[in-house]
Amino acid sequence: MCRALPLNSFRIPGSPETPTQPAADAANSQGSKNPSEDEKVRAALKERVALKEKIKRMRKVISIFCSREYQLDQDSFYFQS
Repeated sequence: MCRALPLNSFRIPGSPETPTQPAADAANSQGSKNPSEDEKVRAALKERVALKEKIKRMRKVISIFCSREYQLDQDSFYFQS
């Protein structure tokens, strides 16, 4: 049977609860001496946001499939009786 997973179940064990972003803080404190470093940081942040959105969409899809599976199990149980 399918169950919805809590958000923290996708966290890597041993990682902090709220992720920090030292690369972005370091780039801002240095006064952006290297533009390519800023571009790399922005690209990494953009990728992270895109992956979070993808995870959110996939969780919704999994939730829908689980509810459909549960309903089919219930229907088959009652039709066998």
